[in-house]
Amino acid sequence: MDVAQLRGHSVLVHFFATWCETCRVELQSLRQLADRMQGQLFAVIAIDTGEPDFRVGRFFASQPVRFQVLLDRDGALGRAWQIDALPTTFVLDANLVPRLVAEGEVDWSRQDVEEALTNLIASTAAAPARLPPAP
Repeated sequence: MDVAQLRGHSVLVHFFATWCETCRVELQSLRQLADRMQGQLFAVIAIDTGEPDFRVGRFFASQPVRFQVLLDRDGALGRAWQIDALPTTFVLDANLVPRLVAEGEVDWSRQDVEEALTNLIASTAAAPARLPPAP
């Protein structure tokens, strides 16, 4: 997946593993958040780190989600994003610049968390990217 296709949207990038109990709880919260944010310039991408395809497939067969789930089979993407703990979540603005990061579980149903996301979406939608002046 090329995240550049999502330019213009705020993007929540969530690194997890199915064996991680905290991650499992947070995936439920993310599923509900994605449903509430449907129709806004907002996308969720979940990235499973270092697990076999069949295990991830079996997990989501019993707990489907409406957002993209990607596989980081060898952990290279996690290393590139400097993931030290699971779950870890980044929120990118509409220009795909990281604006928020959370290591550990986040309750995405909390009103203050959703307001922060809504404010990020509104602020980046209102302020298009500007190119630096020519030298």
